[in-house]
Amino acid sequence: MELRELVRHRAAIVRMRTKLKSKIHSIMFMKGISISYVSTHLFTKGYSEKLKEHNDYRINGCLHIIESLNDEINTVSKKMLLLAQEDEMAKLLMTIPGIGYYSALLIVS
Repeated sequence: MELRELVRHRAAIVRMRTKLKSKIHSIMFMKGISISYVSTHLFTKGYSEKLKEHNDYRINGCLHIIESLNDEINTVSKKMLLLAQEDEMAKLLMTIPGIGYYSALLIVS
């Protein structure tokens, strides 16, 4: 039960982050801000710094929340990786090409 909640928690956080990134893109579109300078590397540190240069409170607020969500995702992912390394079934599943610790724990849960 706890494992399933952990997997769901991470998925929910990732969905929140995706919504915020989409919101930033819609704000940029409405303001006519071009994103061509980083079209292949969206939301890297350099991209975030370029966005902050526009001094839009909505974009900066979303970026701040995205940074917090990234920290939470990293924390949860580390916990999940440790759990996957301890779980025999997850270890077996991870031997299948294309199945990582997240997918393995999702299947096990």
